[in-house]
Amino acid sequence: MKRCVRAIVLFAVPFLVTFSGYAATSAREAERLVSTYFLCYIGFCGGTSHAIERRTYWEVPVFVGESAARSGSVRVEKSTGMLSYSYSGRSYPTVSPAQLEHCNEREWHE
Repeated sequence: MKRCVRAIVLFAVPFLVTFSGYAATSAREAERLVSTYFLCYIGFCGGTSHAIERRTYWEVPVFVGESAARSGSVRVEKSTGMLSYSYSGRSYPTVSPAQLEHCNEREWHE
């Protein structure tokens, strides 16, 4: 009986995940999204680092200025890809990957 239940779970879970619209954000995708977010909302001078995995989100460190000073991290939710960032008392826009795609269509640094 245990084998049967295990077989059903192994078959059903990928099926449900596929058709529920859920697509987990990978570390590589999080890094790509944050690089675009950085250029759109934070600045041209500096950059980002490799994603650090947390339970429900990716933490991508941000470095700003010529000295590449650590300036917090952008948070990327694994389940939705939503990006959020605040540092030193300043809040930046929280955006979805779809909203980020339109960044190039706007003027940089609104």
